[in-house]
Amino acid sequence: MILGSRENINKLFSIPVQYKVPHYQRRYVWDETNWRKLSEDILAMLGLEFVEDLNSNFSFKSKDTCEDDRTHSLRSKYKDEHFTGILVIRPINEDVPEKFDVIDGQQRLATFQIILCVIRDIFESKGFNNRAQEIEVLIKGTMSTIPYQKFITTKYDESSFVKIINGAYSPLTTHKNKRVIRNTLDTYDFFYKWILCYVQKSESNKNTIDEEKLGDLLSIINTNFYFVPLKLEKNDNSEEIFESLNATGRKLSDFDYLRNNLFLRAGKLGVEPDSNRSYSEIFYDQYWKFEQDGPYYWQTDIQEEFLQAFLEAKLGDGCFSAQHVRPFDMYKKYSMTVAKGIEDEFKELHDFAKSFKP
Repeated sequence: MILGSRENINKLFSIPVQYKVPHYQRRYVWDETNWRKLSEDILAMLGLEFVEDLNSNFSFKSKDTCEDDRTHSLRSKYKDEHFTGILVIRPINEDVPEKFDVIDGQQRLATFQIILCVIRDIFESKGFNNRAQEIEVLIKGTMSTIPYQKFITTKYDESSFVKIINGAYSPLTTHKNKRVIRNTLDTYDFFYKWILCYVQKSESNKNTIDEEKLGDLLSIINTNFYFVPLKLEKNDNSEEIFESLNATGRKLSDFDYLRNNLFLRAGKLGVEPDSNRSYSEIFYDQYWKFEQDGPYYWQTDIQEEFLQAFLEAKLGDGCFSAQHVRPFDMYKKYSMTVAKGIEDEFKELHDFAKSFKP
């Protein structure tokens, strides 16, 4: 593995690069707790904090009475920095644009891309098209005049995320279709609402924004928030790295660990000679569609219920009799009994899912 030097948001996205979340990763799961925490970190660099509002409106107060907001903003822009985390990536190719699988960091990268889209759309809606175009190059690149996304989500979030990327989403609208995947759209709504409140010139004049204020906000996000990239090499143990890095932060479920463990192991099998497709892709298409059965994606409680029921069926009802037994650890014990290899593990899970009723 190669631990790189720190790279801020602008550097991560301004180069010819594409970050892709593998199809087997969990979906985008950040919620208001995570959005608010990131927003508070951004506002702290502006010398501000949220004012509690029971009506869910956004307003702000200064954290530093000795400086006005603009002075603090300009000072902070060059002084304060925020370590956002390790970004674990695996090279897919060395062409242009260079492509990487995102092993860890998709929640943060997706959120920053959505924030950039929010700021782009506010600039554009108020007629600051040149400023909007400056941001567009961090969201989309061009290769032989053909645009490409700098960040690609899982298939589950794809349609909603692409709508945001293309500027085709109308914020804060009511959606009656319950099958619409709201995760990334709700993220957009949250940041759109508070950022617009922050940059409006006055409560009585909501149709105008302070361009400089929005520019300062953009500069802080692009410059002051940074990752440290960790590039995995072919022989690195992805499973161990993944588990150790996810010991903190938004907790992964045992089912998340299972999914990643299976597909990372399948990826080590290489590609199928006839189709030239990776075995992780083949196994996903053949055996893993059960997770998206029905009108809704399996939520965490269903995933965990399925895993526990599967293990009890394979190892016996008493497999969870000891205290603090972790289902994923029990699964690793079970996998050692599957003599035919990892494809049989996929088959067993697939077959059990057909009869499983949450």
